[in-house]
Amino acid sequence: MRLRNPIVLSQKSIRIIRISINAFVALALILSLTVFIFSKTKSPETVEGKVIALSDVKNIPDESLYIEWLGSSGYNVDNPTMILFHGETPGNWDSKFSMTLPETDYVYYSSNSTTYNVTRNIDIERTLHQYWLSQNYNVGIFHWEKFADDNMDKLVKKLYNAVDMRYKTATDTFENNAVPNYSLTEIASAVYLDEIPDEAYGREIRLVGNGVGAILALSVSDYLYDGYSEGLVRQEVLPHRVSLIDPYLSPEGFETDTRWRSIASSNGTLGMALDMLEFVTPKGLVAEMVENVEVGAKLVGTESQETLTPPYDYTLSAPQHTLKNELKSNTAYLLLRQKYSEGFYTENYRKQNRAGLDWYLYSVRGSDDPQMGYPDQAPDYSSSYCNWGRNNTRPILNDRQRNDSSSRGKNYAVGAWTETVWIRALKGIEFRMQKFSDYLEDDEGNVIKDIHGISLYTYNDYHIERFRGENYQRATNMDKTVVAGYVFNDKNEDRVMNEGISSYLSGVTINVTVTTSVDGQTETVESFTTQTGNDGFYLITFERAFMNAHSVTLTVVPPDSSFHVQTAGLTTYHVADLTKHTFIKNTKTLSISNSYANAITFANCGVVIK
Repeated sequence: MRLRNPIVLSQKSIRIIRISINAFVALALILSLTVFIFSKTKSPETVEGKVIALSDVKNIPDESLYIEWLGSSGYNVDNPTMILFHGETPGNWDSKFSMTLPETDYVYYSSNSTTYNVTRNIDIERTLHQYWLSQNYNVGIFHWEKFADDNMDKLVKKLYNAVDMRYKTATDTFENNAVPNYSLTEIASAVYLDEIPDEAYGREIRLVGNGVGAILALSVSDYLYDGYSEGLVRQEVLPHRVSLIDPYLSPEGFETDTRWRSIASSNGTLGMALDMLEFVTPKGLVAEMVENVEVGAKLVGTESQETLTPPYDYTLSAPQHTLKNELKSNTAYLLLRQKYSEGFYTENYRKQNRAGLDWYLYSVRGSDDPQMGYPDQAPDYSSSYCNWGRNNTRPILNDRQRNDSSSRGKNYAVGAWTETVWIRALKGIEFRMQKFSDYLEDDEGNVIKDIHGISLYTYNDYHIERFRGENYQRATNMDKTVVAGYVFNDKNEDRVMNEGISSYLSGVTINVTVTTSVDGQTETVESFTTQTGNDGFYLITFERAFMNAHSVTLTVVPPDSSFHVQTAGLTTYHVADLTKHTFIKNTKTLSISNSYANAITFANCGVVIK
């Protein structure tokens, strides 16, 4: 037997192994390239945590999913911004949403053709965005009418799921195939980021949403703040305030795919809204919620009984009521009682649930109450007798009786007029429409007074008869004296909070000392410390009596030597003072007497970090 040369055999084996290895490597490269190509072409919904660009969105129909800017001056980065997210549009997909009140729904013509305005001759401009423009807002409307005309179940799913996307077409049927490849929340956010100029440096941006549009506005806020937390969104373009007007808070669960972060939908939009508010408000977003009810009456036997009709009719279980209360505690809340929608709204207009939205948009003008404010005096705001609001507007007050023309309006209520920083101080406060009727008396007829020596009143439920800005709101759970404000990094050193949420300083210690005079001697009655929260905000509540004047001294403790606190800027009696640095160096002393009790006093401290 002849033996093979073992060395020759090994060389053949090596060649075979080399060929096999090369083939394997080539196959691996092909597979890798295939995976790479597939990853580039697969649906973007599988990519977690990505903030999409508008260029990523396909199949946007004409005249939909865009922001319309109103006014002729263009976008001014030095001005605040309001963007409106309209609600559902049942049967109105082909009608462009407008902030102009329709004449057919707000003007009544009598039989003799004499025009009778339901506002009873109050000078109201039906083009509501003019009030915002006159206060130097950039005003935009996010148009999504073609998508907003759908059943509520499908409509809500479209907010989060690309697979549920569809919209109305010119034939009044649904387009289900050539539809956008992302959810409405993601697309609206991409449109928003595409529209806010690169030059934006942190001026206030407010998102106002109505109905399902309120849930969309909140979802956009959640998406943007999540993107910011991942370093994908600039803080200068984050919204500062979200206004939820008659939000659609159905407890009915549904399947959802919120790509940007996990948000449970087992309790419907009610639970999702609570989750989102608990995520965004600690980061700096300020939230308010207005729910309106239409006040009517029905005959029960021989007596008339009041009826309250909300825009949506869903039944909440006891646990769901708890969720609703938790949600409200994350906002400044108003139950708006109104009658103006009962008698003259057309059925088509009524289906859009705009009664509360129209009031809120108009409320930026302030109150129509002629006893409030001084619009014709001291236009330079140099006197305590000047107007409290901006641009000749009257304030919307908490408790009209306690804050009349003899006060400077230390209690503001919920509405578009109220400064965002004040709405933050009202977080967890509920307002009702109530009007005083008489002094509150005991069994002997003596007027009852509170611990501050202020007379108390009896109140009755109240409703707005005519479309107008009213001053009969009353906080039902704000019976404490409050001192509050922000500590912020004043990067441009202009002593004004205007540089976005990243300027808010968290965890800053504030020493608080309360003194009063006893027999001509100053005595310390209370001393403690507090800290700013994650949003740079601090809030101190006092339950003590203020029949005698007290001094409250606040001292900001700089964390390190890089903190430099400025001398306070000039202050006036203008409501815009609520956004100014008012400390002298790092100290602020306030005098609180009974006229400032059970009210909010603001004190912001701007520091420069070098």
